[in-house]
Formats: sequence, structure tokens, C-alpha cells
Amino acid sequence: MKKILINITNGFSLRYICHTGILKELSKKYKIILLSKNANSTKKNVEDDNIQYEQINEDEFNKFKFSNKIYNFVELLRYFIHGGKYTTPKNNFEEIFKNTNFFRKIFFTFLISLFNNIRFLRKLTLRLTKNFYPSNLDNLINKLSPDLVLTTSLGTFSFDEFILRAAKKKNIKNCAVILSWDNTTTRGYASFHPDRVISWTDIMKNELIKFHDVDEKKIYVGGVAHFDDYYNKKPISKSKFFEGLNLDVNKNLITFFTKGPSTFQFNPNITKIICEAIQNSEINNSQLITRIHPLFYKNKNGKPLFGSALSIFEELNTKYKFLRINNPKILSYDENFDISREEQEMLINLIYHSDVIVNIFSTINIEACIFNKPIVNVNFDNLEKMYNYDHKKNWRQNLHKLDKNLDHNQRIVKSGSIKLANNPKELISYINDYLKNPQNNSNERKKIVDIEIGKFKGNASKNIASIIENFL
Repeated sequence: MKKILINITNGFSLRYICHTGILKELSKKYKIILLSKNANSTKKNVEDDNIQYEQINEDEFNKFKFSNKIYNFVELLRYFIHGGKYTTPKNNFEEIFKNTNFFRKIFFTFLISLFNNIRFLRKLTLRLTKNFYPSNLDNLINKLSPDLVLTTSLGTFSFDEFILRAAKKKNIKNCAVILSWDNTTTRGYASFHPDRVISWTDIMKNELIKFHDVDEKKIYVGGVAHFDDYYNKKPISKSKFFEGLNLDVNKNLITFFTKGPSTFQFNPNITKIICEAIQNSEINNSQLITRIHPLFYKNKNGKPLFGSALSIFEELNTKYKFLRINNPKILSYDENFDISREEQEMLINLIYHSDVIVNIFSTINIEACIFNKPIVNVNFDNLEKMYNYDHKKNWRQNLHKLDKNLDHNQRIVKSGSIKLANNPKELISYINDYLKNPQNNSNERKKIVDIEIGKFKGNASKNIASIIENFL
């Protein structure tokens, strides 16, 4: 039986591969080896004893990665270079370099421009780094002896790049299943060009070709695996769902999906604004669910880094009787974002039974469109902070406005499928408009589904597994 080594970088990649039908389909014909930084945590989450669980030491990998100054210079450059015409890398560059030394900024501006205009130079970064990986990976690859190495990135996630390089050096087939909607434009130029790449859609395929210089013949459109359940699983009844969350079945449901706590520090503020509007009858006959983003549970030494923010949400939950704080089920703090597979069902039912969705430039915009739910995006941040955290090294603090202008989000913004609230008054007004007229922008939302999910609606997992099988 042939063996597939799947590299799991965090809970998000675990969810995409193991909580969808991809793992189920592949395990029917192949021996599966899951490689992660915590084998016990992964095994507990996947719950399949027929799978082999292996562990690597991420701290050792990180120490190795940052030990080489030349490599880190190339990595910094790689984050901004690209082929084609895209605004995301330029926006990221301006934000990161806004307070840097003038001459350093000019130097990098010149280099980036040079690489962006010369394909050979971009591909040279791949040649320069092809042998850069910890030598102990050779022993691991020899021991596991896989026929295929599978990752969820072009080497731009954690230790994906090392695994891919080690496999390539030993002439082992390798494949990347792109994890997320934004990954092909927000994470810089590829660290590795796999033998085969599986994209979500034709749009993503085009980004792989133009942005990353990936050979078109190596790219296959597979669909979006973690959206399969939206089409295949029937949501539970409204009465049962509302009863489970202690909601009033006779009231409208507004759901606010929070953004990552470092990128947008005003999630509790938005919750409070909507709650005050409901309490003061500016929004009538309604209740609110605030869904906590998994990044709030990012941890260090087993403790959430954003515990103060989580405490604020609990205080709001106590104050407003019509508010429900919905926390994802975290299985383990040993693996970042290690979320229970039950959470996908919760998410499906939550979106399906909501009357209006509020979020901040995330994939929830697409998921809401699947069920044709009205969507309002928050586009303001001139608010007083309700919690603090150590953000000295986090350049993405409160960069939701940057997020709005990223290439993938601009497709949503320009589509007319969502409303952008530029202040609290507009937020309340748009919520009320949609509660009265939920069919507004319905046609635009349907178009987003066709463009951003593509033709493999409901059967992406089987399609992706089939592409991998044909490769083997």
C-alpha cells in the first residue's frame, strides 16, 4: 500500500484535510501519516487509529530557520515579490516599512521592483533555498518512506517548506492543496513549487500562474473542501437550534463573527454597539450572537494570549440578556487552533439560522453567500480600546482597512454583495435595512458563490482526493 505523508501545520490545516472528506477518501486506498508538532493532540482530534501519527519539534525548526541571515533576507524579499498586477504585496510593504529607515525602504523598493519585473530573478529565490532544510528531516523521510508528501501551502506555512524540499531532494512526489481563499496573494511569493498544486477556483489558478509563476500544467482546480458540508448537511430546525443556545425563536438573530484579536482590536466594541442598539430599541425584536474567532485562543505555554479580551466578552454576556457569546470548542492548547470537528456543524447552523451576518472582511462573506444571508462588514475603528495586549512585534495591529483593500477582499467589495458600514450609525442602519428587506443584494450574493466557490459545490473533497490519486 502506498503511503501519503500529510504535513499539518496548525488546526486550520488539520480541519481542511482531516475534518473534510479528503482524509476519508484518501485513507480508503493509502496508508496515511499525519505529521504535526503534537502527535497526541492530532490523534485526539482526528480519532482514527488506522492513521500513523508522527511529531516534529517546531522550536528546533524555527531556530534553524532564523539562524541564517542570508536566508532570512531572501525570505523578507519573497514576502513582497510577485508576478502580475496585484495590490496586496504593495499594501503590505507600505505598512511594514512605513516607519523604517528611508534608505532601507528605497533599497527594498528597488529590489522588489526588479524582481517583480524579471521572472528569472523570482525563480532564482527557489533555487537559492532548495537545499535549505534541517538535515534531520532526511532521517525522518527515510524512516517514513512516503510515496507522496502533501501540504496545504506553497511552503509559506510554518515548516511546509522544509518538508517539501526534503521530499524533492529524495525524488518523492509532492503536492500542495491550497488551504485558504487569500493564501495565493497574501503570503508572498512561493517558497517552493510543488509537483502538483490544487486550487479552489479558476481565479486562484490564475493567481498561482501569474503571481507565483507556477507552471499551468501542474495546477488542478479542485473546489473548496470545507464548504462541502454546507451543501451536503441539512441544518437542524430553527426551534431546536434556538433552544440549544437559549435563544428566543420569535426574535431576529444577528450574528457577529469577530475578526482576529490582533488585526482588529475592537471586536468587543462592535458587540457592545449592537447590544446598545437592541437595548435602546434602535434595532427592534432582535438578539445577538457574537462568535469568537479561534485566534483569540492563540496560546503561549498553554494559556490564551488574549485572555483579557475573552474576559470582556464574558462581561458583556452577563450585562446583556439577549446576547450569547459563542466560543469554539478548543480540544487542546498544545496545537494552535485545535478545534473540534463539531464546530463545522455549529458554523453551518449559525449562518443558516441568522437573519443578518456582521463580520470584518473574512471568508464568512463567502459562507454567508452560500445561504444567501445579508452581510454587513465593519469598516471603522475610531473607538476606545476595551482590552490591551503586547503587540510590539505585531505589525498587523488594527489593519482591517488594509484587509479591505487586499485583492481577494476587493472582489467582494466591488461585487455589491455586502454593505460597508463606515461608522456605528451606518452599522445599525444597514442591519435594520436587511432585517426589513433580506432579499436586497441577493443576486450579487449568488454571483459570489459561483465565482469564489466554483463548480465543485458539495463534492470538492472527492474531487481533490481523485486528483491526488491520479497523481500517485
